[in-house]
Amino acid sequence: MSIWVLLGVLVCSLSLIATATILARLCTGPVMAVTQLLTPWWALGSIVVGAVAGTSGSYPLALWAVVAVGASSLVIAPKLRHARDHRRGSQGGDRVGTGAVIRVALSNLYLDNEEPDEAIAQLLEIGPDLLVMTELTPELLDRFNAIGGAAHYPHRVHPEPIRGEYEVGIFSREPFVTSGVRTAGELQLVEATRRFGERDLRILAVHPEAPTDRSTFRRWKRQLRQFRAELDDADPLTIALGDLNSGTLQPPYEHLVAGTFRDAHAELGRALKPSWGIATWMPRWVPTFVARLDHLLLGNDVEVLEVEDLDPVGSDHRPFVATLWLDVGVV
Repeated sequence: MSIWVLLGVLVCSLSLIATATILARLCTGPVMAVTQLLTPWWALGSIVVGAVAGTSGSYPLALWAVVAVGASSLVIAPKLRHARDHRRGSQGGDRVGTGAVIRVALSNLYLDNEEPDEAIAQLLEIGPDLLVMTELTPELLDRFNAIGGAAHYPHRVHPEPIRGEYEVGIFSREPFVTSGVRTAGELQLVEATRRFGERDLRILAVHPEAPTDRSTFRRWKRQLRQFRAELDDADPLTIALGDLNSGTLQPPYEHLVAGTFRDAHAELGRALKPSWGIATWMPRWVPTFVARLDHLLLGNDVEVLEVEDLDPVGSDHRPFVATLWLDVGVV
């Protein structure tokens, strides 16, 4: 058996394993988590394997590839639909014209960013109403303040002291009603509320640990379960965002959006568009490769109107800005 055939069998088998464990809602270790994270790529590889096997006469392998592609489509196809249109109609359905429109940005600045001024300048130029930054370090915060962040975003909440990597900050143009940092189990939450119209919008920002080994994998799952508990108790006028170190299709992440909260990218049919997986030395126009780890989750009184991905300046994550409609009881 040739190396090509063995490689083809491996790719198709990984596609089937990923699909089967996703459908069974199993995620039992870091290897399985990575396999599930790469599900769209296994499916794409299976398509290539099937095409080459079919044209070269390797019909058993071609059949195996067809099975793998057909199975993976069961979990991939639903993520390509515009969930918002399906849920409420293309014009927002039950939105009756009252509310406020705001812009919210999320950026993983990256601890070792060698272009911090350019990365921060991109965010300041867009000028969202609310800005959430992860991997926040004292050095990055100093650069943010020095090049205009202090003037444009005087209201902020973040852990003190800032220790980097998993630190998160929420920055606002207007004052918060409340703000603070607390822990829920092993999960650190940065939260704030801002008044819009007659109601307060609650903002939750988190950065769970990356599941790189057995120990951190178990902690990651516990943190995501605690995050789900926070969402279950949240007011409908709430947004939750951050680098969740969790990809679309992974069962621990899918559990987050199985309740009342929805993924903003999924609402627009872009749940599988990656936000992580580009080397910092590569040109900014190179697409991100691996998966979406940076998410914005919406309560029932929040609608996403638009999401724009930004350049991954000096970071291995691609930031984004979302335009949201809030049901705040004003005309």
